Amino acid sequence: MKRDYLLPGIASIVLAILFPVYWALLIYSRLDSAHPLTIFEPKLDGYSGLFLLIGAISVYLYIYFKKILHEQLNFKSIDVLLTLIIINSVIFFGGIFLSDVLANFGLAEAWTTTGVHILSISCMIIFGILDVIIGIILLANYRNIPAYLSILAAISILLGLFEVSVSFSAATIVIYPLYLVFLSIYFLRKPETIEVV
Repeated sequence: MKRDYLLPGIASIVLAILFPVYWALLIYSRLDSAHPLTIFEPKLDGYSGLFLLIGAISVYLYIYFKKILHEQLNFKSIDVLLTLIIINSVIFFGGIFLSDVLANFGLAEAWTTTGVHILSISCMIIFGILDVIIGIILLANYRNIPAYLSILAAISILLGLFEVSVSFSAATIVIYPLYLVFLSIYFLRKPETIEVV
């Protein structure tokens, strides 16, 4: 059977590896800073491009997640939520990358760093709320979705709770890749035949 979702499936696996590697390398490379928060200060370097790439892949995956739910399950209950996640992703990844660019041209002042922290926290909370709601809606429809998608929904709730907490959001470095693994399973598996009565 032709796999229309082969590329999104591969992209999910790539991002599941790239996401924790990015954060591990970023934190390690900036550990010698005087203050821990300087890890997140605007600075244009190779990590900025990698961060933007992670954002682009994330948006790509959410678009195809929405598409596959339509085509295989005719499931549209989380369309608005997925669209909001896409918008939030563009704001989050694009906004932080823009601050890195501004810093590179000497246009980043103290308020820019503060703004980046506020943007990051705000977007993280929004991600968390949306992930929790998406997970709840999917679990509420567990009879109409594949079992591995129900597992994805449970992980989505857990991911969202850590994101909303902010202080424990570092746990997403582990949980988000797990989410992506189950998303890749959904993309790569043959669609189940649903008997319409």
